[in-house]
Amino acid sequence: MSGSKASKNNCHAKRCPVQCSPEEFMCPTHWSMVPLGIQARFREHYRSGQRPTKAFLAAGMAAIEAVAKEESAMGSRLSRLLEKTKIAQEREKISKDIARALKA
Repeated sequence: MSGSKASKNNCHAKRCPVQCSPEEFMCPTHWSMVPLGIQARFREHYRSGQRPTKAFLAAGMAAIEAVAKEESAMGSRLSRLLEKTKIAQEREKISKDIARALKA
């Protein structure tokens, strides 16, 4: 391997550009979102250097779907939070406008 770099692969989470070592299925951030039961199933069926089994592929898909579901839920929570912030900012602006009008 002189002069060559260790091979890398991308995290398998959807739209994640992070590169991982060949032994890692996902980057640490995304792997931490995978429920422990799915992580255990994935490790149970992982065989380095061997052709993937149906059980391994199913566990991998379950991990990818679990992360996508968690990220979707996070996006929904963020959207609701942003909407609440926008409403609060509009209320504050109206309150200031009323206070200025009352002083005039």
